[in-house]
Amino acid sequence: MEYKPKIRMIADNLIIGMAAIIYILVNPSIVGELAWSLPFGFIINYLYWVPIIAIIWYVHSILYIQTMNYTISQEKITKERGVFGRYRQDLPYERITNIHKDRKLMDRILGLTSIGIQTAGSDAVEMWLYGLSYDDGEKIYNELSKFKKGKGDAT
Repeated sequence: MEYKPKIRMIADNLIIGMAAIIYILVNPSIVGELAWSLPFGFIINYLYWVPIIAIIWYVHSILYIQTMNYTISQEKITKERGVFGRYRQDLPYERITNIHKDRKLMDRILGLTSIGIQTAGSDAVEMWLYGLSYDDGEKIYNELSKFKKGKGDAT
């Protein structure tokens, strides 16, 4: 089965990008001594770039999400993504040790969910499947849980 992140994920990315821009504008310690010597001129210079940065972030988000693809086959999960270069990650089912379902506040508002897959030999999540609709996320989670139950404990 093949899944793509939902376009609603762009709203989440845009909000995160705007929050980062606002943080830079509000926190003068990031820009160093120049912010203290020319506070108004420097802030006005920043404000000039905010719409340009927001547009670039938005276009990148659209391209990034449109190129992302998750494929679930009989023996592995594949994640492909990339705007300028292609990145492919394969994860065989036998390596899966833990499955995480993540729904932050913005994800719940937009009806999205993310699935994190952990493998043996690492404490970190090896693969995240972002921007799935709630129903697709439940299908994937249940499918992986069935596989994991055959190995032992399920989460």
